[in-house]
Amino acid sequence: MLKRLWKRIRLGFDRSISGSWFKQILWLLSIILICGGIFLVVNRLYSSDSRFDEWDIIGLFFGTDSDAIADEGNVYFGYFVIIVGAIIFNGLLITFFANIMQGRVNDFRTGRVKYSFDNHIVILGYNDMVPDIVKQLAKIYPKKDIAIQTTLDVENVRTRLFSKLDSKEEKNVIIINNQRDSTEALVDIVVHKAIKVYILGEDEDVDRDAISINCLKKIADICAEYNRQALLPCVTLLQNQSSFVLFQTADITREIKDRVEFIPFNFDEVWARKVLVTGRSDMNDVTYTPLDRDGIDKDSEKYVHFVIIGMTPMGSMLAIEAAHIAHYPNFVTKGKKTKITLVDVEARREMDYMTSCFNRFFDQCDYKYTEIDKAKVVYEEAFKSINPSGSFLDIEFEFIKSNVADDLMRQKLSEWADDKEQILTIAVCFKQSARNIATALYMPDKVYENETMLLVKQNTSGELLNLVRVDPSSANQRVGEFVKYRNIRPFGMQNDGYEVGETIERWAKRVNYLYTYYYDNDKIPAEYPHDLVESMWNDLSVSDKWSSMFNVLAIPGKLRGIGVDYRKDGRRELSDDEVELLARVEHNRWNVDRLLAGYRPTDEAETAAVFDDIENKRGKKLKKYYKNRDIHYDIRPYDDLRNDDTGLNVKRFDVGVVKGMFDVIEKGPVV
Repeated sequence: MLKRLWKRIRLGFDRSISGSWFKQILWLLSIILICGGIFLVVNRLYSSDSRFDEWDIIGLFFGTDSDAIADEGNVYFGYFVIIVGAIIFNGLLITFFANIMQGRVNDFRTGRVKYSFDNHIVILGYNDMVPDIVKQLAKIYPKKDIAIQTTLDVENVRTRLFSKLDSKEEKNVIIINNQRDSTEALVDIVVHKAIKVYILGEDEDVDRDAISINCLKKIADICAEYNRQALLPCVTLLQNQSSFVLFQTADITREIKDRVEFIPFNFDEVWARKVLVTGRSDMNDVTYTPLDRDGIDKDSEKYVHFVIIGMTPMGSMLAIEAAHIAHYPNFVTKGKKTKITLVDVEARREMDYMTSCFNRFFDQCDYKYTEIDKAKVVYEEAFKSINPSGSFLDIEFEFIKSNVADDLMRQKLSEWADDKEQILTIAVCFKQSARNIATALYMPDKVYENETMLLVKQNTSGELLNLVRVDPSSANQRVGEFVKYRNIRPFGMQNDGYEVGETIERWAKRVNYLYTYYYDNDKIPAEYPHDLVESMWNDLSVSDKWSSMFNVLAIPGKLRGIGVDYRKDGRRELSDDEVELLARVEHNRWNVDRLLAGYRPTDEAETAAVFDDIENKRGKKLKKYYKNRDIHYDIRPYDDLRNDDTGLNVKRFDVGVVKGMFDVIEKGPVV
């Protein structure tokens, strides 16, 4: 029992003395008061002629009145008081304050310091994307604190991060060591007073996406507890494509939705957008050419062919992103479809996975499966749309099971590159950077001779490929000069990711308002009131938000189809024929978008029931009933679009968003 008691006493002392600076000062004051009190009591035990005045005792203890020993009191006792005072003030005092200062330094270095943040930016987790995000934030918010909370070694994180920042960018960065999904840790970082939160996670996390969503929920709870009024924007990295696709179609709970603005993103999707839409990587100083190059108009005989080698998550995301945006006018006039080909030695397995994930889309899409082995086609299978009238989509897929080095596969690549009707782009998307480089550098000669755009995934840096290619804008390259690797472009680098100042949601909100306003008024709005635009956006489901975002991503391609470069040409009036043509293109895009989001068309019986309900005004609202069950009456060819409950044809939605395209982009670059 005595041993246990002694252990508790020692443990309590160790915890207390090793605690905060406040506890250490309390210990010092306690020692001073106890010793001083003992000396005062002992002094009173002496006879009056050997006793010190009480103020003299205090003076002796603090070392300020040693002359009193010669004038009065017990000499030995007086010297003893001086010695003890010297030990306390010259020893303990210095030691205590040195410990406090050293402890503060250690706490800062290890990220254990707490600050009273306000109006700051929070980054939860550390990975290779963080330096680029911090650089962007420091430029946009030069006076805002950027608090990074991580479970990693803070000294190591600081070294890695600051090696990529300049002194101005480092100035407002604070790194804190703590769990990002701990309520106490989130309160300590004052997350409810932040202007924006980035939930990024760490590469070491076993179940990153689940932790991130749990973190999001706790942030919403904290915002509710502290009665935060404005929605807190939470940009959330979802590492797994399955998680990302889920949150493109499923909605979040009302408890979260009422407190935070959930902005999910996926690394592969961000890069697919950079390559296919944005056309640039500022961090890596690389530009990309659109799949349709300068545009495909209604009279063109050409079509886009996008070949993806390697059905990795990046390859699959490129394919799905292309299906969202690659819609062109000559499908309306000439039936030219965009073709997306995926090549992999495990193509059958990956095809089965993709077609099951997006089964509603592939039910309506024509696609083909081919096996190539030893320079021969050993198996072929064609999959046709289940629609009795055939596929009405302007996209078709092909899956090829083959080694890219197979002679027949290389022959196909040569033929595709040499086909003047194809606008060919090849993306090499294996997981290993070295394998991607080798595949790209040893493509068939026709690929280089026809200057095919060749995208090569790199994991960390694109500098190696930048060294072997010559930028077309370089002063030392003559116009028309053949340079073999001119059109190789690295992409997918970890040091580049989410673009802080160019959130697609800003323009998608305007699309949503435009869409709704045109529905109610049959004309485009004269203005876009901020509060109303924000309110309407916050009321949307996640699926409808993504529909608006994909609408925005397709705008540059639509404009190129009528000869407009929105970056250079600015706003111009669209003719009635152009509006009609682009409305058809928009509906083709919308059909694919809804199918990829998990909707299906109404079947024959459902179509008849909805038609009867609307035409005969039976008031059953069957169209809405089916839509709530992911069955959409309007997924059909443009010419077959029908009236809705208002008695007006739903073609006006497509017309409205086309007429308002310039309103969406004129306030700043869309992409």
